[in-house]
Amino acid sequence: EIMIENAYEKYNKIKSNDIVVDLGANIGIFSIKAANRVGEKGKVVAIEPEPKNIKLLKENTKYFKNIIIIPKAAGNSSGEIELTIGIHSGAHYINATEDNKSNNRKILIQIDTIDNIFKEAGLEIIDFFKMDIEGWEFEALKGAINSIRKIKFLVIASY
Repeated sequence: EIMIENAYEKYNKIKSNDIVVDLGANIGIFSIKAANRVGEKGKVVAIEPEPKNIKLLKENTKYFKNIIIIPKAAGNSSGEIELTIGIHSGAHYINATEDNKSNNRKILIQIDTIDNIFKEAGLEIIDFFKMDIEGWEFEALKGAINSIRKIKFLVIASY
């Protein structure tokens, strides 16, 4: 829905040579659009925790030298956490409510703080940060105490 409406593109903030973070990269649609805009001297860090999405993300972005994939969730701690896999492709929840728990399977995934993820990726300044993580945004931002000042432009899809 968000990609169909081009909600992120209306900001038109991504430029050549930018550093972009795509938190909740899914299968890479936004990451690819951003990679084309930043060019070969820019960088896109695509963060996605769900294994099937990661596989498709890697396949979809394999020809992009400027996309780095980090297979984790972002939160306020490091370790493992339960991810509820929804019936629909993009519907995965870390903090699942009773409504979206039924008939869904659960897996353990890696989770880390945004501070640690930025350090791991060598990010000093982030020109554009897109966050689309199914209602987990506040928890992820709790893990960005030091990093939040490094972000020039932040777009959050809230649920």
